[in-house]
Amino acid sequence: MANPTVRPDVASGANREKPPGTSVDASVGRGAEASRGRRLLFLGAKIAVSGLALWWTLARVDTRTLVRQAASTSALTFAIVVGLVVANLAVGAVRWRVLATAYGAEPSALPSVLVLFRLYVQGLFYNTFLPGNVGGDVLRAWIVGRAMRDAAGAGTVVLVERVLGLAGLALVASVAATVAALPGLDLRLWGSLALVATLAGVALLSVLPGLAPRLPGAAGRFAAKLPRLVRPAAFAQAVVLSVGTQLLAAYAGHVLLESSSGHDLPIARSLAVVPVTVLASYFPFTVAGIGAREAAFVSLAAQLGVGADAATAASLLLLGATLVVAIAGGVVSLLPLPRALTRVALDEAAPPSSPDA
Repeated sequence: MANPTVRPDVASGANREKPPGTSVDASVGRGAEASRGRRLLFLGAKIAVSGLALWWTLARVDTRTLVRQAASTSALTFAIVVGLVVANLAVGAVRWRVLATAYGAEPSALPSVLVLFRLYVQGLFYNTFLPGNVGGDVLRAWIVGRAMRDAAGAGTVVLVERVLGLAGLALVASVAATVAALPGLDLRLWGSLALVATLAGVALLSVLPGLAPRLPGAAGRFAAKLPRLVRPAAFAQAVVLSVGTQLLAAYAGHVLLESSSGHDLPIARSLAVVPVTVLASYFPFTVAGIGAREAAFVSLAAQLGVGADAATAASLLLLGATLVVAIAGGVVSLLPLPRALTRVALDEAAPPSSPDA
């Protein structure tokens, strides 16, 4: 029997492995370039929005007066504010660890608080200077995911952490507005509604895993992947720590408003106003909330009797203090992570050193 005809391309294996440059590779490359172009376009739009918001804020004040108001703040006061920003991140790192344990992570599987604080500072750098405002969240989710061995659960912990921050903000603003009523600005109703909404969102995420068998289709599969709240006491501690972070942020703004305006301000009123300005930092169409936060700060500070010049100076100084800490986080991210500070290494354990090393 004659041998069947064998095509040269089949015999050479050309049809088993496509060489680079095929139509599939070209389409993937075009898709990647288009995606990169969209990201750059979105980043450019965010920079433009932040720039316009800052321009709108600065256009309302006299430049010389603004510089004089900012210069009236001493270096010691600015250093105190930087310290408050650092303390805010430190409390956030403790909250991060407590919240991870509330959702099932074993404390022995998590890095120490000192290492988590370092990662939190690095996260501030990523959120401030990288596109998307979520670089720090991705970093934290990766760390928690390794401890929980559950990527979906780690994402939930980071989401709950964000929501608890909003809940703490709403609680501080609503209580302070009740204690010290502001003329022409009633935050009690909106603060209470925001508090109820955020706590309801956290409660929903907590009960969804138990409802997974009763939910249909994709909703049930999504709920089944969520972690269960296994330590309610730790979750309650995380709520208290969230209030602490917002109090520190509000007090930093209060210190700068007093320094720039040159007169004492009722702290209860500052605690009612400053946390609301933090909401502007969640505005997704700006770079880390820059511009929108300053505009909100100046507008609401008028309710405290602070002029636009002093309020603008205070808002820019607060931005400067945050950038100082964020840049420090960028510098720290270039340094190797000391294993001696970590209870469980973030990567594979280092091999033991030889006796004669």
